Amino acid sequence: MPPDVLLAIAMTAVADGVVVFDAAERIALVNPRVAALFRFDPDRVMIGMDMASFLSVVGTAVGWSAARIATVVDNHRRWQARQESVNIDHHFDDGTILHINFAPLPGHCAVITYRDVTVERRLTDVVAAQAAQAERFRKEIATVVTETDAAAAEGQAMGRAGEAELELIVRDLGDVVVAAQQSTAAMQDAAQTSAMMAGMIDTVVDQVRHTSSAASGAMAHAHETVALSQGLSDRAGSIGSILDIIRAVARQTSLVALNAAIEAARSGEAGRGFAVVAAEVKTLATQTSDAVARDRAADLGDADRDARRRRRESRDRARHRRYPDPRGHRDRNRT
Repeated sequence: MPPDVLLAIAMTAVADGVVVFDAAERIALVNPRVAALFRFDPDRVMIGMDMASFLSVVGTAVGWSAARIATVVDNHRRWQARQESVNIDHHFDDGTILHINFAPLPGHCAVITYRDVTVERRLTDVVAAQAAQAERFRKEIATVVTETDAAAAEGQAMGRAGEAELELIVRDLGDVVVAAQQSTAAMQDAAQTSAMMAGMIDTVVDQVRHTSSAASGAMAHAHETVALSQGLSDRAGSIGSILDIIRAVARQTSLVALNAAIEAARSGEAGRGFAVVAAEVKTLATQTSDAVARDRAADLGDADRDARRRRRESRDRARHRRYPDPRGHRDRNRT
């Protein structure tokens, strides 16, 4: 089989579009893949066609203007003159991407290959987008980790501060418990003192009652003495004075009892003031009892003597049927 036939078969099997130009810028070899990639009729390109005509067919197929076709032709000639290898991607409006490789050959020949890289470029874009997304995700994760570490450190610091505050609270609660225990003990002492003062007040009230009873007895005795003899009017006046004193002492005793009750309610200084009040009440009660006893004894003695004297006078009057000479009554001042 001739070599040119074998070459034609090989060019047909190539997946890329291939165009070979000779030194005169004419097509020496072209495969059908070129027409398929640019979507034009294969019969429009043939062996011996010059480079400018070929590029015009391609430009017309993809919608280039005449000015752009002229620019593309100038670029290919410049690359050929410089023996410059060029790789570019051409993007079609429908999204198709062709990779174009211009490779100059010795003897001023050139080979242009066209490869459909749409899938490759899209995969590359997807991979790049995924890589960018992965990088953003990595940065976000790093930011979250950093913020989490900072939050954890802050939480630990707050936890330590909370523990310190809790220790202070527990210590303060201990002080409060101790103070409460001391207050309870003080209240118990105050309660005991109040109970003692209540007993003292009861005693004072009993003494007041006894004093009142003694005063009532003295008043009854005075009335009895007046009934026995009208001549004891002066002594009755003295007895009235004594009763006034007793009543005054009774009133004072009642006031002292009231003060003692107030002091018992206050219970301050563990009842220190109650001792003074109790002593004063006791002194007043003693004075009252002594005065009542002394006056009652004197009055009873005088009344007895007066009664005897009057009985004798009555007997003498009955015996002699005459009245004896009147006798003066002795006055006594009592305070």
